[in-house]
Amino acid sequence: LDEVRAEAAKAAAADAHRNSKEIMSLARRHNKADLGVEAIGRGVSIEEFRGELLEVIGNEPLETPAHVVDAPKKQQREYSLSRMINAQLSHDWSKAGFEREMHDEIAARTGKQTDGFYVPDFAFRAGAMTAAATGASGSENVVDNFIPTVHRGDMFVEALRSNQVMSALGVTYLSGLTNRIKMPKFSAGANAAFVEELGSVSDQSQTDAGVTLQPRTLGAYVDIGRIALKESIPALDRVVQDDLLRSMAERIEYYAINGSGSSGQPTGLINAGITSVDISAGTDVDALTWADVVALVKAVEDNNAVVNRATQGWLSSPAVKAKLASTAKVGSTDSVMLMDAPWNELYGYPIEFTANVLSTYDPGDGGNDASALIFGDWSQLMVGLFGAPSILVDETTGGLAGTVRIIVHQDVDIALRHAESFSITDEVSVA
Repeated sequence: LDEVRAEAAKAAAADAHRNSKEIMSLARRHNKADLGVEAIGRGVSIEEFRGELLEVIGNEPLETPAHVVDAPKKQQREYSLSRMINAQLSHDWSKAGFEREMHDEIAARTGKQTDGFYVPDFAFRAGAMTAAATGASGSENVVDNFIPTVHRGDMFVEALRSNQVMSALGVTYLSGLTNRIKMPKFSAGANAAFVEELGSVSDQSQTDAGVTLQPRTLGAYVDIGRIALKESIPALDRVVQDDLLRSMAERIEYYAINGSGSSGQPTGLINAGITSVDISAGTDVDALTWADVVALVKAVEDNNAVVNRATQGWLSSPAVKAKLASTAKVGSTDSVMLMDAPWNELYGYPIEFTANVLSTYDPGDGGNDASALIFGDWSQLMVGLFGAPSILVDETTGGLAGTVRIIVHQDVDIALRHAESFSITDEVSVA
């Protein structure tokens, strides 16, 4: 009887585990992980949970990007990129079951496999790391030998990067794309007109065009020595992959602004043929005036190119910010500057500043000494993200030396719905 009871208990436990796993898989697929956790706590079956889920969300599943997984907050905090990387190195996933489950979930959603492992969005929501400096100094070598250096790996200082401002401006992000897409558009619409009696109306056929987004690979890698990987504090694999991901996020914004459209790059705003406002009456640099600010807004409004009034705004560099805050609005004796406190608005529209807007543009004089000021409806700038960032741990390339290579790939593209929705001057003097 004891053996029968033990077998029955084991079978019941297996059924309960399978039931819980199916409930959580179904809950995450419909962005309702918290509802799944609550159902498991009540001990409901998968069949009962399906009914409860249907009542909550209706007959249509919620559309969620493939890499956005609605796991409970506790599980999100427990996710470890280091465990995922170590599991790839050792081929032992016994301690990284949750990380493997997240990969399988995203792979099932996209319908595509990857050389590396898919990573859910919440894995990169890291807060800012604290920073400090320790060390010792001396004028003679003999003194240096008596001064200890305390290694504070817990106070790792991350690299400085340009501000990321696209989300604040209202840029349209299309995440979770699995195939290249083409959006049809009218580049020129009909223009109805009156005619006299017995006159014929004119042909007003629209001009069609298209906006495309295709995968363009942004990537980076770092080689880490075998001993360094074992002994480093903090763990080099963790800080390296974190820095690679931060670099890629910053570079996406850089190329959305400065992409050349060649050598595999997308075409950024600077080179996208948006309306240019000449503030120098030539190809030289010049100081910004209030009339220039007004002219940039007027250029977009004259084109009837404001699609979403809530996402109108400015983008420029920190150097231009300093000029706006120190240039009189009307005359040299005016106490009102082009931009005053609280330094986040210009001509009634929000403004963001980032070093990704350079101060080395060439306005045509060959000087590489100008910065830019851009105005537009930022919802018309689209950033297409194809799949989730993929992290590949390569232990083969440097196998003889025991070197581990961490590779990150992200497929991305940049496009404008309407180039007319933006205006720019790249002649701003910041000297």
